[in-house]
Amino acid sequence: MVKTLSILIILFTFGVAKEHVVSINGTNYGENEFFEFYPKSEWERINSNQKERILNDFIRKKVAVIDAKEKNFLNNPKTAIKLRNRSDFLYVNKTYEKLVALPLVPKKYIESGKKHILRDLNISHILIGFIGSEMPGDFTLSEQEAYEEASEVLSLTSSFTDFKELAIDKSDDPNVVNNKGNLGWVSWGKIDPEFQEKVYQLSKGDFSNPIKTKYGYHIVYVLDERVSEAANYPKEKLVERVEYSSLGLVKSKLKNAADNYDKNLLSVIGFSLNESAMVDLGKVLSEHQEKMTYMNNVDIIPVLEGYDKKNNIVFFNNKGFGVKWLINKISKSSPSRRPSIDSVESLKLAIRTLVLQLLAVEKGKKNNLDSSYGFQSQYSGIEEEILYDAYVKYLVNSAPEPSEEDLKSYYKEFKETKYKEPEKYSVYNLKVKTQALADSLHREIKSGSDFFVLSKKFSLLSPKNAGKMHLFDKSKNKDIIEAIKNINPGDISNVFNSRDKKWSIVYFEELVPANILPFDKVKNRIKTALNKQNQDLHKENSFSNLNKKYKVTKNDKFFKPEEQIK
Repeated sequence: MVKTLSILIILFTFGVAKEHVVSINGTNYGENEFFEFYPKSEWERINSNQKERILNDFIRKKVAVIDAKEKNFLNNPKTAIKLRNRSDFLYVNKTYEKLVALPLVPKKYIESGKKHILRDLNISHILIGFIGSEMPGDFTLSEQEAYEEASEVLSLTSSFTDFKELAIDKSDDPNVVNNKGNLGWVSWGKIDPEFQEKVYQLSKGDFSNPIKTKYGYHIVYVLDERVSEAANYPKEKLVERVEYSSLGLVKSKLKNAADNYDKNLLSVIGFSLNESAMVDLGKVLSEHQEKMTYMNNVDIIPVLEGYDKKNNIVFFNNKGFGVKWLINKISKSSPSRRPSIDSVESLKLAIRTLVLQLLAVEKGKKNNLDSSYGFQSQYSGIEEEILYDAYVKYLVNSAPEPSEEDLKSYYKEFKETKYKEPEKYSVYNLKVKTQALADSLHREIKSGSDFFVLSKKFSLLSPKNAGKMHLFDKSKNKDIIEAIKNINPGDISNVFNSRDKKWSIVYFEELVPANILPFDKVKNRIKTALNKQNQDLHKENSFSNLNKKYKVTKNDKFFKPEEQIK
């Protein structure tokens, strides 16, 4: 894959507060919210049919959530537990983001971000690589020589009327032939922090001094600028977007900062493990590992339930907690998100992580992180996802079951097309490794020897059953069908080379006629098909009714080009 400066670009989705997209129950949903559901960059590339489907998906989710709330789904214990568990993970993420990562970012960078995020820049560049830079290619210039070369290129910009030609002539960017140096529109927070800090000091028509990155030295030219999509954000969202986009600046410091933060928290609460219990649990894990080949594919909870001692395994905040506590905490995560515990060390790490997560939730609540725009926005998204899934499940479960009469009627209508088995071949395959042996056996059979006796003795395929094969139709085993096409049932084929490079003699037993499978044999298949059909129809009808109930209207000006509206 060709690496250019574009590798530095981090994808974010921004929305623009212009036309509303759709009105539901008297509420207008704008482009900002819609493009958080489906990225604007993707929307602009898809066709009208795909846009129709995406917009309908957006509407379905919104009306389902509204109706789910009206039906008090949030009071359902299972739904409430899922929402609480997911929100706890959100608290953890926000706690580390706000209390650990963000304090590392210089305040002046945040302040400059608030200004720069209001505009986008369309930039082109010329890249000069040097020995040791990360840009693919063989470079002969030292870092100092690359700087001098970039400075010379900058001096040429005053006499060149076409930056594209200069880029093609001078740039080491492997993709310059395709992009002619143009990197397109960039927004604050979408490019490498140190690079963007210098680029955003420029205005339309400006050239930069040489800017060093890990790829080399860049001469940047600003072709154009415009008001950014982020400029339309509410103030709270704008500030949080600036903060979030600034975290890349301190990426290298995050691990040490988080480690120190964790050590301090664990020290304050007096965290410790019962080492003897860890050894005992390690034995349980080892015993289970001996029985299971792939430990990582096994749910750890039943393993922990096999530990029958009642002693505490971990201590913090002057309290002790046992295996039941651990099982309870792990159970809150779906099996795919549970920690992989296959040793004493991984067990200790899992317990330590769980305790830190508990502390992070407490810290998040204590610092009112749930009042931030980012938390509320993400919480709303989680709530919608859980409610939508629960609502669709409710619709599926409330779909009518097909009656016995429905099943029989379906069978009668489709038995000739869906439940009719084609004619099939019944054969015995005497398969051996060499042609010489196959020829010898063929001569013996032709001389009166019993095919089945010889097949039981020599066949590589199912010798106990004399090489009996499962019934097959004409779409399979083409080599066998070709070998028996000119013989009658009860005859043997000539010797032939089979697809697996073995040699075969086939006894053609019979051609089983096509037949219609009896109703009882396919009843369950029909029931499954009709259930799926009923569920899909019930969902479509239900969503159609919800659109009417909540007075859904699409904004044609957003969805269709103006010339189509006229």
